[in-house]
Amino acid sequence: MGTLTVTSKGASIELSATDMSEKWETVGKTKPAATKGKANGTKVSKKQEAKIYTMEDVLPASSVENMYQAAFNPTPASPKKDKKETNGTAKPKPKSTEKKVEKPKIPSTLAQAVKENLRVEDLKNLLESSQVRFPDSPLLWVRDVAAYLNLKLVTQPPTEGDTLGGEPSTALTANMKKVINVMLQKCTDSMKETFFETCVANTAHDLSKGMCVTGWRMLTQLLAEANPT
Repeated sequence: MGTLTVTSKGASIELSATDMSEKWETVGKTKPAATKGKANGTKVSKKQEAKIYTMEDVLPASSVENMYQAAFNPTPASPKKDKKETNGTAKPKPKSTEKKVEKPKIPSTLAQAVKENLRVEDLKNLLESSQVRFPDSPLLWVRDVAAYLNLKLVTQPPTEGDTLGGEPSTALTANMKKVINVMLQKCTDSMKETFFETCVANTAHDLSKGMCVTGWRMLTQLLAEANPT
């Protein structure tokens, strides 16, 4: 390829024809280069001085991707929680419309308790079950009957009675008394005396604890009627 040589003041400059616009080769002596355009002793070309840097040249690829995503595909803002009232307390919850379950009222009289809570069939089934489980222990029959009556015949205020007559045994129906008397007839007189003593002792014991003793009192009265001597 041909070259063009230019001579000026004792110095010649040879220019390559193929790269005339970009490269200059110095031939012979040249003047020292000006300090302008140098950085740290390294010559900086005009192209490098005029170069424009983009975000891709300066920032990491991941940071650039996040910036574009934030600008063109922003994430929806999360819904704000309900603000509390100005006094710092949470808003009161609406009261439930469900009705509270009312506790059953305790009968005020023994007659009412017998009518509402006692059934002849239940009393009969209890005695039959107890006699099957404890065929040779009549004392346990009496215990089961007394415990059942104590549970079913609770009143407010508690019922008071007389050992020799009146309440509480008079509150029982004729059929209820019959079921209990049939059980007592299966026992000997000595066993009935043991029953009587047991009922009196348990009445005093449970009464001292504030428990219902209506069942023990009923059995004491029925035993006294069945064996007056």
